[in-house]
Amino acid sequence: MTFVALPNTPTYHSAGRSLVGWKFWLPTLLVLLAVVIPDFETVNVLQASGVNQESDLIATIATENSLRENFFLLNLLALGGVGGLLFLLGGESKTKRGSFQLWMMVAMMAVGISSLAWSMDVALTFRRLVITILFIIGCWGMGKAWRTMDLVRMVLWLSAVFAVTGIAGEIAFGTFLSPNNYRFSGFLHPNRQAISCGLFVLAALTMKTRTGNWLYWGLALLAYTMLLLTGSRGGALACAAAAAFYLLLATPPTWRIAWVMLGCMVLGGGLLFLSLEPTSGRWVEAIAKLGRNDPQADPRSLTGRLPIWNQIVSDISEQPVLGYGYAAYWTAERVHRMSYIHDWEFSNAHSSYLEMMLSLGVVGLGLGLTTVLAVFGRGLRLYSRTPDLGLLFILSVFVMAIVSGLVESIFVSVGYEFIVWMTGAFMIVYFPSRPGASQLAGEFV
Repeated sequence: MTFVALPNTPTYHSAGRSLVGWKFWLPTLLVLLAVVIPDFETVNVLQASGVNQESDLIATIATENSLRENFFLLNLLALGGVGGLLFLLGGESKTKRGSFQLWMMVAMMAVGISSLAWSMDVALTFRRLVITILFIIGCWGMGKAWRTMDLVRMVLWLSAVFAVTGIAGEIAFGTFLSPNNYRFSGFLHPNRQAISCGLFVLAALTMKTRTGNWLYWGLALLAYTMLLLTGSRGGALACAAAAAFYLLLATPPTWRIAWVMLGCMVLGGGLLFLSLEPTSGRWVEAIAKLGRNDPQADPRSLTGRLPIWNQIVSDISEQPVLGYGYAAYWTAERVHRMSYIHDWEFSNAHSSYLEMMLSLGVVGLGLGLTTVLAVFGRGLRLYSRTPDLGLLFILSVFVMAIVSGLVESIFVSVGYEFIVWMTGAFMIVYFPSRPGASQLAGEFV
């Protein structure tokens, strides 16, 4: 299908024709396996009323030698190999690339590798670095060879698979829509399922803008409903912020001010209502809990995060500059000891920013934030010149990651979410600063 922009209307395109064949489906299959093999657990289906134990993917993979972990490592090697091949086949363009942003990303990876020199557990850091680097190589190849809409297609397919298999699994085990403190999780942890549903929302909105098919509006609403059923407040807020960002930038410039004013009026009216309503406190608490009644759902403790953060901030103060080494803080002994803070085990800081401080200290956090902002800024500049829908999707994913990072470490932990935003980051780096003639015509398949 070819779309040619009309005069005086925004031009939407996808930076060239989308890939077909093995260049798209093989990496997509490997990404699917990279999520299914380590993260799909029947315990999540059986405990759909709330998961009280979080698994640490990297710690598990790095310390066990079962057939499942070996299969995962073989899949990662394949993902890295395919990524390297795609990088070589991606070719070069005469248009200017984001060299500064690319060097910033390389510098961030170099700091992570250098942390072997000061890591509190060198063997653990080395094993985790190997796995992370294989993920990054796969993302690098896809980011260079794929078009932005290819990433949207992958997310649409994979997030749909995770949601549908999750519903099917819960129906099969009789836990779907359980009346006892239900949280939709499927085979994933509810917080990861929430982010997957959020990505599904953004992909569906992108496809609706591109095709005009109202079916994608229905998919976006369904995906957000499933997100709310996960009971993840951080995921719900991050998705809402990202969706609002997407819709605002996808709106023609002449309408943006009107939508912003309308949003401010709705927000102001809601705050006025709550201030006048005698029972507003109970309303706010009910909304904040998203239907959850377990003790950990208390919003006053940020779902139990405040005690965790108090301990983590105290530990950061002991290694503030360079941290404990990449992913070296969460040793098996420390995970066991800190599990006594609550009646469940956790193996991350529940904040991307604190997680980066633990691993690489102030140096790593500063460099990481600078890199993210540099890539995001380049993406905004590119979109202002060339309104590419896939590019807008990637920018929206960045917004989701930034907001989610306040209360979750999901986007900085290797996995599905990491693959999506990292691939998007490389796409922004390799996106041409000056689109070709076919791009200006808005041509896509």
